[in-house]
Amino acid sequence: MSKPTKAEKSLLAQLDKIRTKARALQEKRETKELQTLVGTHWRFWSSYSCPESETDYWWTYKKLYKSDRMVFCFEFQVDKDGKATVEKTIGCTPSAGWKPISSNQFWDAWDATKNRISQMAAEASKV
Repeated sequence: MSKPTKAEKSLLAQLDKIRTKARALQEKRETKELQTLVGTHWRFWSSYSCPESETDYWWTYKKLYKSDRMVFCFEFQVDKDGKATVEKTIGCTPSAGWKPISSNQFWDAWDATKNRISQMAAEASKV
């Protein structure tokens, strides 16, 4: 295979600069959009693949917050099998299916999740 010509190298360098600038503009736009969601609370009706009944679903919750100029999500859930997960993610825009909820609904769900985790720990400590 032959080496790229000077013209090809020049065009590739220009293309790289354009892509870099486009990425920077896209990140700026997305960050601005995320800023409007800071402080909002959400929930999503989750399931694993092929749910068969209502008991195969559970709520996943998230709150968007800002720290050090970045937008993060505090997200938690207890799945249908009782597995609890708590995560901090970066730049997490709620997508299709996420429903806005009140702050009280979010924190009530968090309190219930903490209680569930405490119950799991209490059960485990009995052994």
